[in-house]
Amino acid sequence: MALVGLAMAPLLLCARPVGGGTPAFVQHPRQPGSVMGVRTPCPWVGLTFDDGPHATLTPQVLDLLARHGATATFYVVGERVMVRPDLIRRAAAEGHSIGNHTWDHRNLTGRATAEVLADLDATDAAIRDAGVRPVAEVRPPRGRLDPWLGDAVRASARVVVHWEMSPDRLARRWDARRVADHLVRRTRPGAIFLLHDGGPAGERSIRTLAPLLEAFEARGLRAVSVDRLLDSAVQRTCPPT
Repeated sequence: MALVGLAMAPLLLCARPVGGGTPAFVQHPRQPGSVMGVRTPCPWVGLTFDDGPHATLTPQVLDLLARHGATATFYVVGERVMVRPDLIRRAAAEGHSIGNHTWDHRNLTGRATAEVLADLDATDAAIRDAGVRPVAEVRPPRGRLDPWLGDAVRASARVVVHWEMSPDRLARRWDARRVADHLVRRTRPGAIFLLHDGGPAGERSIRTLAPLLEAFEARGLRAVSVDRLLDSAVQRTCPPT
């Protein structure tokens, strides 16, 4: 997909009407132009993982995704890519997309624009050095991004991607199956899910992932990478996954 072309006019695309004059993308309420879901004709949800790659968690995630025929976008941390480039090569070889989660997972808020763009460029370079082509998508650490930084990131031909659903908080209190059932009952096609394959939330995500994928299947939903989800919203088609 031509994500670079998509990112160059994100505000226009977020407002682009699809059937009935409805915008194709669901924008973040406090960060206009940032995508947190799409309106798609496909029975798909976007599955994303932050904070990796991680030596033990990432392989577990990849094994589970392969078992269920699901694909995802991994928003990776540049300095961790330098340590385990083999894992993002494996993820890409298995059909997953690799996006940008900054160099060292520091908050982007309050930082100079030039510094933030250099951080994102360094992370993209680390991904390329690992032999993988990154998608033009950025997931801000903790979802925090000053409005002017969001404008600068989008002007650099990138899409800022947030999420609508995440099991993290519920997984601290409920068992994994209850969390999965609760979220999926409230899920519509085009929702983007946040999980983790690194950091403190990684273990909770691992426990939740299998029940979540099973709940998707029971609802007739398929987990795909965010770039495929964006494509389906713009093109209004459901290509084979």
